[in-house]
Order: sequence, then C-alpha cells, then structure tokens
Amino acid sequence: MRRQTIVDGYNVIYRSPDYARLAERSLELARNTLVSRLNVDPSLRDDDLTVVFDGAKGGQPRQSTERQGRVRIIYSRFGETADEVIKRLVAGAAGEVRVVSDDRELREHAAGHGGTPVRVGVRKPRPAPRPPGEEEDLPRPSKKGPARRPKKQRGPREPYWTP
Repeated sequence: MRRQTIVDGYNVIYRSPDYARLAERSLELARNTLVSRLNVDPSLRDDDLTVVFDGAKGGQPRQSTERQGRVRIIYSRFGETADEVIKRLVAGAAGEVRVVSDDRELREHAAGHGGTPVRVGVRKPRPAPRPPGEEEDLPRPSKKGPARRPKKQRGPREPYWTP
C-alpha cells in the first residue's frame, strides 16, 4: 500500500519565505507553484499526495476536490477549516500517513493516529566562510567550569520537509 502524504497548503505557503513572497503577489500563483513542486518532487514520487486549502471564510457551501497531475487538491467548505478536513483524512486513512504542517495540533493528531508528523523546513543560509587570518583576531570567552544548567532532554525529532 502506498504512503499517503497530506499537506496543509496555506500553512506551507505562509511558513516558507519563497511561497510567502509569491502569495503577496498572488495567492493563486503560490498555490499553483506548491502543487507543481509536489508533482515533481522525487522524494514524493511513490506517495498519494493530497493538499488541503482552507475555504472556511470564503469557500463554497460544499467541499470541493480537484486533481492536478498526481496531487489531489481539497478546498474545505464554508465554515470548515482545513485542519478539520486534515484530521478527518488522517482518522480515516488506511496504512502509512504523513502530515506536513507546522500546526502543533495537527502534528499531535497525526501522531496520535499512528501517522508521521512532518514539519515545514525553512532553508537557512550558511554563514560565509571567514578569511584565514580573521579567525585569530576574535576574542574567545574564558570558561570557568562546567555549565550550570543540565542539557535539555529532547525526544525524537520530527522530520522536516523543505518545499
């Protein structure tokens, strides 16, 4: 059985700087770009892809579904949020399911139903390397002993997906 990947569309658009810039010009352009990139992403080649967009404020009276390439696109109906649609899809999913969102409630719901929550990763630029002689001029802090606080205990980290 194929893995099902459910993407919280507007969450990805507004969490990613590239898509957010596109959304400032045209929300439709940002949506179409996201769907196009999902269609060609090699890491998602074998997945059943679903993108859910919020239609709660200005949507149709009924939930609408369309398909672009391999991606099924769902617009929630008027008065229903995309989060509610995603929760319903996760609860009814058979087999492996991944939910791509930075919404903590959705990630917890996915994990609670045996799914894999995936956070939206934002690419951070690497710092430019320093010229060879410059590193020596920086003062180094003097350490006076062990740290006073113990290190934070972290559980398993959630995977990231970079659009």
